[in-house]
Amino acid sequence: MKNQIEPDEIFELGKDRNRISCSKFNPDGVSKGVIIFTPGTGMQQTFFYNFIDFIRSKGYIIYTLDYRSIGASRFFSLKSYEIKLVDWRDDINQLVEFVANTHPSERITYMAHSFGGQIFGYIKHENIEKMITIASQNGYWRYYSKPVRYFFFWYLWIPMLTKLFGYLPAKRFKMGENLVKGVIYQWKNWCTNENYLFDDASLDNLDKYKEYTGKIHAISFDDDQYGGHEAVENLISNYTNADLNLIKINSKDYGFRIGHTGFFRLKPDNKIWKMIIDLV
Repeated sequence: MKNQIEPDEIFELGKDRNRISCSKFNPDGVSKGVIIFTPGTGMQQTFFYNFIDFIRSKGYIIYTLDYRSIGASRFFSLKSYEIKLVDWRDDINQLVEFVANTHPSERITYMAHSFGGQIFGYIKHENIEKMITIASQNGYWRYYSKPVRYFFFWYLWIPMLTKLFGYLPAKRFKMGENLVKGVIYQWKNWCTNENYLFDDASLDNLDKYKEYTGKIHAISFDDDQYGGHEAVENLISNYTNADLNLIKINSKDYGFRIGHTGFFRLKPDNKIWKMIIDLV
């Protein structure tokens, strides 16, 4: 998505191969609170700037980031990054710690698209008052609207292209940002297991998902091609001690298609974006 919106500040956190690029948007007046926005897999932060600018206009300080190897956080060749998908948790932790130290007296809301909400239970969330997820789902391929197509996608197309290029050239197929080998292979593992990341034997301390006791508003869309209401409900059910609120949005009620990323392409005067403000 092309836009002319620019953040008020651009800064880096971390060093060397742990370095990430972050952005800050300031409200026009007195701050009503602080929000951290985390993108989905293979999505640059700039894609979300229109939505983030809308949130900022309602009186909130909002931070976002590019994960390592994505967008402005790609400082080295893709083949040189030795990271997995779960390692982006550390990128989020860097930003959460920075924001908590910068705004010690402010309440912090964590807002996420897709992966950002999937990994939330695995990050340091002690300073997070509430989470709002947008299309954060169990990404198991059988939840997809066209599962047969994506069976071949995950079991044939992804391994073949990644082996051929040494990374996934997603940009060539208009499927987001190119992904490093370790990230796409772990993502494939998650998406081909019924319980998604919770079936990943390499992950430890997944009980952290049970530790979060704050509020979670989880928004799902019936026409999300990567998993609608059922997939989102399945994912957030792992936050067993949180105060859960599942918000099911049916696109026909609004007269337009939303899908997995269409929410962020809407115009600022739409009813769904205005609803988000009421949740913060």
